[in-house]
Amino acid sequence: MEVAVLQFVSLYLLLPLIGIVLTVVMYFIAKKNQLLSNKKFIFYFLIVCLVMALPALLGFLHFWFMPYAYIGLFIFYFLLGLRNVFFIHRMILELKEKPYYAEFLALFVIMFVGYALFSLVFNLCNELQYGFWAATCIFPFIFSSVFLQTYKIFMDIPLEIYNVWSYKGENRQVDTNQIDPNRTIVVELELVINTLNDNAINIKAKALEDLPFGYWFKVFVNDYNIKKSEAPIVYANISNSYGWIFYSYSKFLKRKKYIDAELSFAANKINDGATIIAKRAEFSQ
Repeated sequence: MEVAVLQFVSLYLLLPLIGIVLTVVMYFIAKKNQLLSNKKFIFYFLIVCLVMALPALLGFLHFWFMPYAYIGLFIFYFLLGLRNVFFIHRMILELKEKPYYAEFLALFVIMFVGYALFSLVFNLCNELQYGFWAATCIFPFIFSSVFLQTYKIFMDIPLEIYNVWSYKGENRQVDTNQIDPNRTIVVELELVINTLNDNAINIKAKALEDLPFGYWFKVFVNDYNIKKSEAPIVYANISNSYGWIFYSYSKFLKRKKYIDAELSFAANKINDGATIIAKRAEFSQ
């Protein structure tokens, strides 16, 4: 009898009670962060918890829930969490102004309440009574928020210090006979022709991997201005030459990668087919 009572409490009462406690915690979090005045937030909380609990009806699959339905729900809750992050920021604007811990705690409570409801519904639908473990498929719901916040912090890390290159300051002499002509790559250069027009153009050009980037860019500007004399690249004003910075975007996470004009293409790790952005910058000699 005692075993049956303990089993009933653990399967049907414990997690819902914890869910109620966390809902109360959620209430105080929302009150502290002045979110209760937003009816959308309360509506959002109830709807998301309901959506998270509904897939527990798959408990009717009994033995077939593992592993296919479990893996499918694992992916589903990850995508739901990803969509939820964008949705909650658009729906509850006040949350953007709060520290991240407010968002994390709110989503954690929502996840756990959803976990408790999922476990309860699953045990009602499945005679094997393993809702406590089946509900772990909900955990990826919060992974999306943590991942996006980590990505944001990563992108906010200050970029490396870069050197400003100038057309008039590029006076070095390069012996092209010492450079292997077979190591040729094609890059795409993106730049604005003049300061009166913000529209950027993309130009494909060949380059030798061992050639210093700054030297190559000056040659490129000279050649382009000869061919396009009616609309040349403006590299100087009346008093001085403009400064230039160069960068590309990494394939992974699309982070800016600045190019050192003093180094060669190979040293800057510029590969064939890369897109290089050239922008004018403040420069003082």
